[in-house]
Amino acid sequence: MQTLFERYVTKILEKNAKDNYSVEKQVRSVYLSEAPKAFLLKPDIAISQDGQVVSILDTKWKLIDQNALYDNGNEDKKANISQADMYQMFAYGHKYLKGGKGKLVLIYPQWSNFNEMKQFDLGNGLVLYAFPFVLNEADKSALNIFELIQRGVDAETNADGVNTGVNDS
Repeated sequence: MQTLFERYVTKILEKNAKDNYSVEKQVRSVYLSEAPKAFLLKPDIAISQDGQVVSILDTKWKLIDQNALYDNGNEDKKANISQADMYQMFAYGHKYLKGGKGKLVLIYPQWSNFNEMKQFDLGNGLVLYAFPFVLNEADKSALNIFELIQRGVDAETNADGVNTGVNDS
């Protein structure tokens, strides 16, 4: 199901791409270690605008739970998101996004216990979103992802249209 979900989300994003965005799947150009070149990083989806990668997306066919609690009754602020998935996205952000700043999106299927996007500030201008992808409203979900990404691009451009490298969102 993971591969099917990834392919489906990618196709829907390609279909709904706008504003000079391009959708690249299974990007394979960056290594975690530069010397020696080792540990190839392969995000599911890279979104570029005018040739510049502006966001990295990764699909996960997992059910996360925004209402999850620990055994002691305290809220699980991670919503059952895997720590390994967060580390993976953190590496993608630092290696694929200019200056290690921008937006990362983990895309999960929406279900009754995951219907609100979660935001994680990873520091130094790197933000990760856990996004609930609504399968029976896929085009709307894709447009919402592009709107989320666009807010980041707009925040980095001043009134003269010059990229400032600052993302206030």
